[in-house]
Amino acid sequence: MPIIQIDSNTKLQDTEHHFKVSAGPGAGKTHWLVEHIRNVLHHSIRLGKIRKIACITYTNIAVETILTRLGTSATQVDVSTIHSFLYRHIIKPYAFLIANEYGLNYSKLDGHDELIHSFSKIEGWIKSTRQFYLYGEEQKVKQALNNVQWQFEQDGTLSLKLPPNKIYLGSIKEKASIKKTSYINYRQEHWKFGDIHHDDVLFFSYQLITKFPYILEVIRAKFPYFFIDEFQDCNPIQLAIIKKIAESETVIGAIGDPAQSIYEFQGAVYTQFNSFSLPDIKFYKMNKNNRSTSKIINILNRVRADITQIPVRQIECDLPSLIIGNQNQTINAIKNTYGIDDFCSLSRLNIDSNALKIELDSTSLVNNLFDRLVEDSNLERRKILACNIKAIELAREKKFKDSCKELSKIFPTHIFSLAFSLTYLSNVLLEYDGFKDKSLSHFIEIIRRLSGLTIAKLHKGGAKELYDSHIYNQISICVNIPDDTSLNKTIHKSKGDEFDNVVLFLKSENELEFITNPNLMINEEHRINYVAISRAKNRLFISVPSLDVANEHNFSEHFEIVRC
Repeated sequence: MPIIQIDSNTKLQDTEHHFKVSAGPGAGKTHWLVEHIRNVLHHSIRLGKIRKIACITYTNIAVETILTRLGTSATQVDVSTIHSFLYRHIIKPYAFLIANEYGLNYSKLDGHDELIHSFSKIEGWIKSTRQFYLYGEEQKVKQALNNVQWQFEQDGTLSLKLPPNKIYLGSIKEKASIKKTSYINYRQEHWKFGDIHHDDVLFFSYQLITKFPYILEVIRAKFPYFFIDEFQDCNPIQLAIIKKIAESETVIGAIGDPAQSIYEFQGAVYTQFNSFSLPDIKFYKMNKNNRSTSKIINILNRVRADITQIPVRQIECDLPSLIIGNQNQTINAIKNTYGIDDFCSLSRLNIDSNALKIELDSTSLVNNLFDRLVEDSNLERRKILACNIKAIELAREKKFKDSCKELSKIFPTHIFSLAFSLTYLSNVLLEYDGFKDKSLSHFIEIIRRLSGLTIAKLHKGGAKELYDSHIYNQISICVNIPDDTSLNKTIHKSKGDEFDNVVLFLKSENELEFITNPNLMINEEHRINYVAISRAKNRLFISVPSLDVANEHNFSEHFEIVRC
């Protein structure tokens, strides 16, 4: 099939065919999608008053963006993430059909979330699967349990297992590994309480539509149009579900960019977008870049070989800057040398982006400090500590619903009122400046005083040494903030966003390889950095701690090189 060139303002005359739109960063994919939805709403004779357009995107922030742009048109559009859509339209109404088969307590289903690996659930699983050698290896076991995914086997069935690049996590000690068939047994320890993981939403949805095909007929009847933004981030199970929906009646629209496929850790496959096809599908391509300056686009085109983007903004602009120095030196250079105070910093890791928010010295960072809480043998004390830290940091980012959810783990809602939890949270936040730079031992005393909870005293030993030697801020930066709206975020959380000025922090000169020797098709780290630099509208800065003078010529054509 031929590829038809379009731009963000192109209106399709025929809205009754499957389509795939491939577009690079800044092409105006979201603008085009919103206008296409309006076009369908205006011209379709298949919608009527009840049927809707399903619009699937990858993040809650993207959902809000599309809803805002649709305005009053949103009443006949179901905009959500794929997990939210499947949960509301397949899991919630039909889970009872397979509940007995999988030991799922569907009457207690209340959304989907990360699973809490309590000692009782892990112990119950160890005993039921007779893996007694796992006792005493809690941290390693949790790491494996956090990384298992539902994956297709060659015969088309789904298995819960570690991804190929993380199989080693199943080896707990020499000649002792977690039984591969036992991961589902652990999930069932949660399912019997009605708790399901995000990934389970995909598993149960696929099982339901496979075993009970009439569910698909209901979905098609409700949604004659099914549009998926950021399609390159779909994993194979999501793709299989979409293809089943597409088998009759429903028009499927896929919008995405293979070079921005950066969710391999969630099962996304780089080649999936390019290979996706349906009967009579039409292919479209958008080559313009409405976002960035021509100098930034020159770098994007250097990094990427499959498309050459055309800049729309014909304005005078400066070369991007390659700043050689540490984080503090880079920030000072941007502020003092360039006179720019408003910029977004992007980092590869969550801990680095959070450290930038509070200007914590990078030499003080301790990776995975939450994992080290297992050194505290008192389960209740470490649970109270962890939940408090997460609740406080979520509240500081105005994620109050998530914050209250954390607090409910130590203040159960059937015992404590919401007003009690909110008052407690408010009181703790009032003392934030007083404990943020002090030890975790000090913070535990704050919790004890303000909460009224009975918390075991710290005595000599590993727990006291851990809590005495680390400050609150060292662990607070390990908290993962969903849908981060700050100006210091990870590259993954910047996806779909844009900023006037961007600084990308790299750890070493080697990471500049995505510019000097790019290979987006094979190397996901190159794609991640490509996504980062494509967020910039006006000014782009890349920071590295050092750069060999002999290698400066590799960058001098496209960058101003600044040594701090």
